[in-house]
Amino acid sequence: MANYSSNHIAKLESAGTKPSFDLLVDIANTLNVELKDLFDFDSINTIEYIKNNLAHTIRTTDDKIIRFLFKFKNSLLK
Repeated sequence: MANYSSNHIAKLESAGTKPSFDLLVDIANTLNVELKDLFDFDSINTIEYIKNNLAHTIRTTDDKIIRFLFKFKNSLLK
């Protein structure tokens, strides 16, 4: 994720640009999931599993990435 400028990330967060395939791959790698998992909404597990998975990601992820994920989450929920 370090290869992307803060300006580019800001445009993604505000839907000012669409993510490239490479960026989607980087996001999947950062989240430690397969690329298809970013789009596979039918196989999502229980809410408890999701909460535990998110908590694990937060505990084991670099602060910079957590900040990015927080901003990304906020942009989705506007």
